[in-house]
Amino acid sequence: MKRWLISLISILILIPSVFVLAQDAPPAPSIEITGANASELPTITITTNVLDSNNLPVAGLTIENFTLGGELEGLATIVNVENITLDDLPFATVLLIDTSTSMSGLPLQQVKEAAALFVQSVGDDDPIAIVTFNTRTRLVQDYTTDKDQLLSVIDNLFVSGRTALYDAAVLGVEVASTAPVPRRAVILLSDGGEFGGDSVALRGDGLANAIQNGVSFYTVGLGFGTDRSFLQELANGTNARNYESPTPDELSAIYAELAGLFRTQYVLTLESDIPGDGTVYEFTLQSTTPQGATNVDTGTIRAPIPVPIVSLDDNLFTVPFSTPVDITPTIMADDDISEIVVTVDGEVIESADDGTFTIDPAVYPPQTYTIEVTATDVDGDNGSDTASFETAALASDISLNLADGTVISEPTTITLTADGQTPAISAIYTIVGGDTSQQFDENTDAANGFPITIEPYQLGAGDYDLMVGVENAGGATANLSVPFTVASLPPSNINIEGIDLATEISEPTAFSISADTQAGASITDTTVTIAGQDMPLEDFSIRPATLQPGSVNLEVTVTDSNGQSATQLIPVMIASLPPQIMFGELPDPITADTTIDVIVDSQTDLLSVVYNFGDGVDIALAEQTDGTYAGIPLNVQMLGDGETTIVVTATNSGGTSASETLIFNIVLPTPTPNLTATADAGIAQTSVAATTNFIATDDAQSTLDSMATAEAQSTVDAIATNDAQATNDAQSTVDVIATNDAQATNDAQATSDAMPEVDEEATTDAQSTLDAQATNDAQATADAQSTVDAQATNDAQSTVDAQATTDAQSTLDAQATIDAQATLDAVEPTDEPTEPAEETEVAISVTEAETATEDSETVEPTATITETPQDTSEPVTLTPVEIVEVDTPSPDEPATEGNLTGIAVCGGGILLLVILLGILFFGRGRNRDDRA
Repeated sequence: MKRWLISLISILILIPSVFVLAQDAPPAPSIEITGANASELPTITITTNVLDSNNLPVAGLTIENFTLGGELEGLATIVNVENITLDDLPFATVLLIDTSTSMSGLPLQQVKEAAALFVQSVGDDDPIAIVTFNTRTRLVQDYTTDKDQLLSVIDNLFVSGRTALYDAAVLGVEVASTAPVPRRAVILLSDGGEFGGDSVALRGDGLANAIQNGVSFYTVGLGFGTDRSFLQELANGTNARNYESPTPDELSAIYAELAGLFRTQYVLTLESDIPGDGTVYEFTLQSTTPQGATNVDTGTIRAPIPVPIVSLDDNLFTVPFSTPVDITPTIMADDDISEIVVTVDGEVIESADDGTFTIDPAVYPPQTYTIEVTATDVDGDNGSDTASFETAALASDISLNLADGTVISEPTTITLTADGQTPAISAIYTIVGGDTSQQFDENTDAANGFPITIEPYQLGAGDYDLMVGVENAGGATANLSVPFTVASLPPSNINIEGIDLATEISEPTAFSISADTQAGASITDTTVTIAGQDMPLEDFSIRPATLQPGSVNLEVTVTDSNGQSATQLIPVMIASLPPQIMFGELPDPITADTTIDVIVDSQTDLLSVVYNFGDGVDIALAEQTDGTYAGIPLNVQMLGDGETTIVVTATNSGGTSASETLIFNIVLPTPTPNLTATADAGIAQTSVAATTNFIATDDAQSTLDSMATAEAQSTVDAIATNDAQATNDAQSTVDVIATNDAQATNDAQATSDAMPEVDEEATTDAQSTLDAQATNDAQATADAQSTVDAQATNDAQSTVDAQATTDAQSTLDAQATIDAQATLDAVEPTDEPTEPAEETEVAISVTEAETATEDSETVEPTATITETPQDTSEPVTLTPVEIVEVDTPSPDEPATEGNLTGIAVCGGGILLLVILLGILFFGRGRNRDDRA
């Protein structure tokens, strides 16, 4: 009792407080959701109007003043709030005006005034488009902010035709979807409903398109004959308003209200996680003023379907199909569907334009199959759905596509046809013939007629029976037997092994041949022909060097034990090969002139073969009559001692070339004395040979000076020539003496060389000087080679010292010079025939020449000159002077008495030499005078 009394007293005390709070609470604002656009998922845009109790816009609201609820709670978040007026946001409007005949007169005039008022009420940057509809719908003015232009278009509107209301709603959405700003709406005014059946669109197409594209429809029904439900559906379905105007007088107020409504909206931007599957979400939006007043409105939003959504009714696939079944998939898409494809286990089957297709169990044996339906829209986006189905068993009646007695000569696929209530689920084939009984695995490929392939190569020639047993779903088995014959077949699949047919063959390559034969047969013979020539069975190989480059066919013929043959052309590619260069054998080292044999093998015709001595200067080898090339001549005197390199390059018509390098060593032989002269028939030739070995050294001039005493005319000439090379070139010296040009010679054979002075015409070839023509011209020339051979010592200083000690040799040389001159005078050629001279013998002896050292030995050179009447056919032989080597002292040893004596003798020799030279030149002049 006390508790109840206390509670009552408490309530009485609280009642005045609640009454006071209610009086102090601010009035709640009104909130109206005026649009929701989810066409740009994951971004959603919501427009709303918030008005106070005086129906004035509530300004200054932010994200904190709005709360999102309903089915979007947790799926979307408000990320931005803007006010169209305060933030100066443009708003696009489509004025969709009914201009059918029923609008003539005052209604159209009032509509024009209301529309003009709307144009003047919106902002300067708010674009407006105008669409009219009667029997046809058309865009009479695209979006523009030019109010004069808009007013002009409105003023020129006229009425005609019937009312295509559904098409008008569709076109209104299409134009709104192209608005230049994201905030857009359609104001649809009509005085009636769809009339005349002129619309192509369906009743719900306009609303569906509006929801899909996030376009709000504000509808105005003029008069009492409007399709009220249609207009309300458009407005309510897009979170907009529907106005009813029984008389045209109310239109201006409605349009003015809408203009103010559009300019005072809040624009809320949401980021969401909802999928694009066409789901419709009901949501709430609560607004709370800074004073704490709050209110809530409810709206709906449909997720767009940017990609087609296809679904199959699962209830259709719960039982096996025993009769044909028609299936129509459900396809949802915001864009028009351009193609629907239905497949069963990946195989395309026929379907209708709406995707309807038929499953006939007679076509599909009893098993599980997978259906897939794929829809593609005009933008190329596609979606699909799959389902599985089974077919029931039907009775089967079988037949084979193989006639009795068929002769099979190539692989043949056998199929069976199974018709009846229950389809065949498996088939077993068996081939029987002779000793063969081949059973195939169980075949369940009913969709393709349970195919098997008979391979005649695997069976062999002969008669067979094909037996088949087919089991249906009821467990019954049908059997069938068909006889057939396998023909005797030639080998097949001839292959070449060991050669890559895609690669050019550039070196000898062995290969083998393989081929398939019919069962029971074997290969007994294989022949291969290339370029028209047979290959031996034991040596199948391709040698590219013997073939022309390019594609060459191998003709392969294989014969089996049944006597069957098969021939196949197998192309192979032959590479273009460079020539192969080989050299003949050469002695090592090379000591005399020779010829290098050059052998060139070439796949194609040779264009040239050249060689050079490593200096890059090419010398062509001459082509011989048999197509080969001449060898390379070697002149060892010209090339000289040491290592020599020859590079031979060959080029062929195949566009390839090759070079080979030959390196060899030349060693010139050690000189040996060799002196020979010839004389003309009827002319006595006297030769004096007194040779002392002199070899030029680095001190060539000193050598020439020392030789002056012993070498008469040649020594004088050598003094005039400071060219050390002249000393080494005995042949040149002989030629110069022969031309009487007083050129230097380093040859101690000066006495013998004095004879050629008779003839003033020089000879350039020492060997030519040695022939018979020298006798006729009286231009006998000593053999240059013997002069070189006579120069056996390389120490010029030793030669000088030896000469200094050999004063007797100087006397011998002087006497030899006198005798030589006398002989020359005696044999001077004239125009008169020469009588044979009587034999004369002159002996010159030099003895006891002491050297300057203790170990010196006596040098006793002797020379014998014999004059004998000669036959024209017999040459005169000169007996070489015997040369005895003398040990010479070292240049560093002091001079002894012998040295002094040698010097004295050398001085006397020089004086005697001058006298002899005078006599020589005087005698020559006299002889010339006599001849004259």
